[in-house]
Amino acid sequence: MLNVKLRWALVLRYRAFLLVFAVVYTLCFCAAIPAYIDEAYTYNLATEYSLVHLLSALKDGADGAFPAYALFAYGWEKLFGSSELSLRLTSGLFVILFVWHCGGHLMRRFRPAAAVVGLLVVLANRTFIFYTIQARFYGMVILLFSIVFWSTWEMIQTRTISGRHRLWHGAACGLLCLSHSLGIVYAAVLALLYSGFSYVRNTFTFASAASFLGGPLLLLTWLPSFLDQRMVKPMFQPGQTVPGWSKYWEYAFLDSGGLFIIVLIGAGVLAVLTRLWKIRRGNASTAAEAGPTAGETTRADNALLVVYAGAFVAVLNVTVALLDAAHVIPIYLMSAVRYVLVAAVAFVVIVAMVWEGLEGLIQRAYEPQMARAVGRIVWGLVLVGQLADMASAWDGWRMEKATMEATMARLSRFARKKHLGIVCEEHVAAFFLATRAGATDVKYVLSDSFPFKSLMRRIEKHYPHPTPVTMTEFRQFTNDFVLLPAGRAPVVVHRPGTSAR
Repeated sequence: MLNVKLRWALVLRYRAFLLVFAVVYTLCFCAAIPAYIDEAYTYNLATEYSLVHLLSALKDGADGAFPAYALFAYGWEKLFGSSELSLRLTSGLFVILFVWHCGGHLMRRFRPAAAVVGLLVVLANRTFIFYTIQARFYGMVILLFSIVFWSTWEMIQTRTISGRHRLWHGAACGLLCLSHSLGIVYAAVLALLYSGFSYVRNTFTFASAASFLGGPLLLLTWLPSFLDQRMVKPMFQPGQTVPGWSKYWEYAFLDSGGLFIIVLIGAGVLAVLTRLWKIRRGNASTAAEAGPTAGETTRADNALLVVYAGAFVAVLNVTVALLDAAHVIPIYLMSAVRYVLVAAVAFVVIVAMVWEGLEGLIQRAYEPQMARAVGRIVWGLVLVGQLADMASAWDGWRMEKATMEATMARLSRFARKKHLGIVCEEHVAAFFLATRAGATDVKYVLSDSFPFKSLMRRIEKHYPHPTPVTMTEFRQFTNDFVLLPAGRAPVVVHRPGTSAR
C-alpha cells in the first residue's frame, strides 16, 4: 500500500510539472512565432460579424478547412478578443490539454520519467511547435487524435468496454473528422488497427467497431461542402517540381533526424533486452511454471502498445503517400509533414518505451544506488538538451518576428501617411498587412506560377481584403503605390513614365 501511495505521489508531481511546463511553453511560443498566412484566415473567420456568413464562407472553401475549429475560434473571439495571443491560444489551449491527457495515459503505463521524456522530445520538435502554436486547427486535431488513439488502445486491451466509453469514442471520431480534411483517414487507420490488434488479442466486438462510425456519420453533415472544395485543383506550370519520394522518409519522422536516431536506438535496446529476457527465462524454469508476473504482463502490454504506435506511423505515412500520388490531396509544393503531424502522439509512446528500455539496461549494468544516480544524470542531460532545443527555436523565431513586424509597421505607417496603396509580390506579407498591421489598401500579385489561383479567388469573394491581382492587372496600374518585393526592401512605384526610388 505504501509503494502505491508513493507512486501516485510521484505521478502527481510529474503531472504537475508537465502542466506548468505546458502552460509556460505555450505562452512563450505564442509570443515568439512569426505570423503565418493561414492565421489571417483564422482572423477573418473569428472576427466575423455573422455566423451565417461564416458558415457560407466555410462551405465555399474560403479557408480550405473544416468547421470545428472555425466555430470554436468564432466563439472564443467573442469572449476573449482577436489579439494575436488570444487567437493563438485557440490552438495553444489544446496543446496544454494534450500534454495533460497524453501524459496521464503514459504515466499509467510507463514510469513517470519515461513519460516526461517522451512528451518533451515531441514538444521540442520544431515542426510540432510551428504548426500547433499557430492560430490554426492543428492543436485541436492533436488533442482529438490523442483521445481517439488512447480510446482505441483501451478497446484493444479488453472486451468489457462501457457504452459511455464507446459513445465518447464515437463523438471524438466525429469531431476529428470535422476538424481536418484527413480526419477520416486518421480515424480509418485506427479502425483498421483496432480490427487487427483486437483480433489477435481476442478482444474484438462489433459494438466497439461500430463506435468508429461516429466519424463518417458526422462527416456526412459536411460532405457536400468537402466535395465541392476538392474540386479546386492546383494548376502547375511546366517545369515546376514536386517533392520526390525521398521527402516522405523525412516526413515519417516529422522532419527530425533526432526521432530517427531514437527509433534506431530503441531497436537496439529492444534486441538486447529481448536477449536478456530469454536468457533469464531459460535459467528460471520455475518462473515459467508459475506463469508471467505482473511486471512481465505490463512489459508485454507496453511492447504491444509500441507496436500499435509504430504500425500507425507506418500505415499513415504510406496512406498519405498514396493519396498524394493519386492526386487526391494537393500536397504538391506544400509541406506534407502537416498531414502526418498526428504521428507525434505515436512517437510520444515510442520515445517513452525507448527511455524505459534504457533505464532497464542501466539498472542491469550498475548496482541499485549507482543505477539511480546514473539514471538521474542521464535524465537531466536529456531534459537540458530538449530545453536547449526549445530555447534555440524560440530565440530564432522571436528575432524573425521582431524584424518582420518592425518592417511591416513602418511600411503601413508610411503608406497611410502618403495615402498610397501597398502591392506585395508575396501573399503571405499581404495577408499580414491587411489583417494584422491594419493597412487600408493591400493587394498581392497572383503570379503565373502560383498553383492555387482558383482557391485565392474563392477567398476574395468572401474576404476581399487583401485583393489578388493578375500580372496583367498589376502592369496596368495608373496610381502610385508601395511595392513590397519578395525578400527585398519596399520601393515607391510612380505612375508610368516616372522612375521608382
